Formats: sequence, structure tokens, C-alpha cells
Amino acid sequence: MVSMLILSLVACFSLVVAPILYANNIAIIDSYHRGYAWADSERKGFEEHVDPGSQLTYFEMDTKRIEQSEFLTRANQIWEKIQVIKPDLIVTMDDNALKYFGSRITHTEIGLVFMGVENDPRTYFNDHKIPDNVAGIREKPLVKQSILLISQLAPVRNKRFLLMMDEGTTAKSVSSRLLAGRESITIADIELEIFTTNSYNEWQDKVRAISTSEYDALIIASYASLKDSDKEHIPAFVTTEWTSQHSRVPLFTYWKDAVGKGRAIGGLAISGYEHGANAAQMVNAILNTGELPHIEVQQQGEFILSESELSRWGIELPHFIRSRSTIVE
Repeated sequence: MVSMLILSLVACFSLVVAPILYANNIAIIDSYHRGYAWADSERKGFEEHVDPGSQLTYFEMDTKRIEQSEFLTRANQIWEKIQVIKPDLIVTMDDNALKYFGSRITHTEIGLVFMGVENDPRTYFNDHKIPDNVAGIREKPLVKQSILLISQLAPVRNKRFLLMMDEGTTAKSVSSRLLAGRESITIADIELEIFTTNSYNEWQDKVRAISTSEYDALIIASYASLKDSDKEHIPAFVTTEWTSQHSRVPLFTYWKDAVGKGRAIGGLAISGYEHGANAAQMVNAILNTGELPHIEVQQQGEFILSESELSRWGIELPHFIRSRSTIVE
């Protein structure tokens, strides 16, 4: 009787713990690195929404800090490690991860979910076609919508804004899509000029040269790839704070983490957290049903504005914008 009771208890215990012992093995390839605000927010959104018990293994390409000539070598090193752990599913974060791993992954039977991809994801696959085992979230920086918002905040005299970016993959995609070979573009009667560089010195020179008789506003987009004359990486927060301090015209951005006192006034920001959360929900659906969702384009943004920076620049926030905005320090 005692032995039968013990066997029954063991059987019950096995039924309880068996599901817990199994965990979906998910490999996550980050184009960037932990500590980069955008990537951190993507990770947070993903980790808080993926099914509990999933085993997450991160691999960092670090493409904001290493030289472009090293990207392929880093990708090869990561791919070797991924083949060893044999994940159930692979998730890529941002363009470079999909660019260097998309075709490799789709030559296997492993499913792929991407997030934060600015460029057309088809460009990263053979024959310009999304394979059947791929789903994901496209990132669409709300540049045009931001121009409309800024034109209602900043005094518009010259009808000319300057958008500054580094020369990373995301920035190149934005520039190519907006300009299509032109030097500037007109949006709602505002001429938008785009300046790109990977040199922090050139970035500083351009900011110092901005004249209030030439531009009405400065928008900073992707700038985490900037390096100094010794090719040392410049942290994004350093660039944001320096630019805010030295700009002669109101400073805006569409990155949530760049908004605040001593940084940018704000703008119509996109959220890395939402990208991560939506990608996690896709992953959950795939692993639970075996079916891949459609590719999504995340276009919604959030008005995020800094009270202290609005005050610093003497900008009175209209009620209809304040009522729809998230106001930070």
C-alpha cells in the first residue's frame, strides 16, 4: 500500500513538473548591444510578453561600435554558436541582424521572427521574396508626421528643417526612402535637408554651423554609430546632450529615450518596447499554433515632449497637442 502511494505521488509530481521542464529555446540576435537604449527597450518588451518559461539566449552583433568591416566575421561567429544550441525559433532585432542572418536561417527549418526592421525586409532574402518561415514587425520612423508636429510647435520663419543621422544601416534606409536621390524633400511646405556622417567631429561642426537665419529646427535621428577621430564609439546620450547644449535652433527627435531635460524637446516617437512586445506575441502564436502571422508595419507613434525643454525654448504647447502627449521633465 505504501509503495503504491509513493508511485502515485511520483506520477502526480511528474505530471506537474513535466511542462515546466520543457522550455522553448529561442535564440535572439541583437544588431546592437545591451546598454543601447533602443535595443534595451526592445528586449524589455519582448521579455515581458513572451510565454513564461521560454529559454532566451542573446547574441550581440555590436554593429553600433565595431567597424563595418567586422560585421561579417561577427555574424559568422554567432552563426556557429547558434548551430550548436539548435534553437526552436530565432528572433532578429533590427536591420543588420536580418541582413546577415535572414538567408542563413531560411535555409534551415527554423522559424524566424524579426523586429525593428526599417528597410524593406525583402531586400535581405534571395529573389527579393519573404520565405514561408518568416514573420515580423517593420519599423517605420514617423519622419513626415513629426515634421507636421514640429511645424506646429517651433516658430517657422525659414520653412527649413535639418535632419541629422549617422551612416548606419537604419539611417541609410531612411535617407534613401525619403530623398530617393535628391538633396532635400518638401513636406507640408517645409524643406527637409538631411545630413549624414559617422564622424563625431563632423557632427559637431555641422551643429555649430547651424544658423537661425537658415533653419527653424534640428531633428536628430540615428546617431549611435558616431565615432571620434580615434575611432572610439561615442555613447548616444553624449551626442544627445552635447547637441542639445550647442544647437541654436529647437532640437527634436523621434527616439523616446532622447527626450528630456538637457536633451531633445521631443516629437512623435516610436517605441522599441512595443516592437519587442509585438514580436513576443508573434513568437507565442508560432510556438503554440505552428502558424506564422503576417508581416506587420508598426506605424503608430506617441507624442512625447519635455516640459523643461519646451520652457527653455519658449514654446507654448497648444492644448490639443498637450492633451494627446506624454509630458516628461
